[in-house]
This record gives sequence, C-alpha cells and structure tokens, in this order.
Amino acid sequence: LPITDEPFNFTSNYELRIYTSGCYYLDKNNNWKSDGLIVGSLTNLYETECLSTHLTTFAGGFIVLPAPINWSYVFENADFMKNKTVYLTMIFTSIIYIILMIYARFKDKKDFEKLGVTPLADNNKSDHYYYQILVFLLVKEQMQEQIQ
Repeated sequence: LPITDEPFNFTSNYELRIYTSGCYYLDKNNNWKSDGLIVGSLTNLYETECLSTHLTTFAGGFIVLPAPINWSYVFENADFMKNKTVYLTMIFTSIIYIILMIYARFKDKKDFEKLGVTPLADNNKSDHYYYQILVFLLVKEQMQEQIQ
C-alpha cells in the first residue's frame, strides 16, 4: 500500500482481555500472604499456575477487569421506550427513598418531642435525691456471653 493522507477503514477481529493473577497462602494470623509464591508462566485467563518454595496450603486468585463502557452508544440509546425497565426502577427507587426520608423526618420530630426529663409520680419538691439510670443495649450473643 502506498503512503497516503486519505482516510481508510480498517477492521480486525481482535479481542483484548486484561487480567491480573496472584498466588496466596494463609499465615498463622489468617492473613493472605504471597511471599515464597510465584505465578507460573502457564497462567492464563482460566487457570493460575503457582510455584512455591514452601509446603503450605495456598490458593490462586485473579481479577478480570470490566469491559469499558461505550458512552456514545449509551447516550444515543437512552430514550425511555428502549429502557422502560431501567427508568421505572430508578423512578420507583427514588419515590421509595423520598417516602422513607419523609417518614424518618416525621419520626425524628416525634423523638425530639419525647426528649427531656420525666418527673416520677412519687416526686416531692423537698426531696434532694439524684438517680442515675444506665441503659445497656446488647446484641443477643453478647448477652449470652455475659450470662455464662
């Protein structure tokens, strides 16, 4: 092909997959470590080869990066009729969120009205006693541990 400034279309059936792979083992403190382990040359998208210098149980892992988003395609096809489910889900979720925020604000106002000192029925003006009431809120497992 001669060198030219005229544009031309080039198409190719080419696919690029990017991933990272690693070999890890659990140490005595249950932390994942990779020292003494090397990712082998036979590692591919489906299998990880781990080469080890010690005899511990180890595992392999990999992360496949997500495909890039074609934003021009997304914005060209963003009309309501093609994406009813997406838009209705977003609208429904937003409405539920607003309703829950209004309900939470209403409950906060009720809690604020209840805030304050409540006089006891046997309270006399001549009494000079002070009481401290401690309230502990425990999870069920914590209560069972304290009982034992």
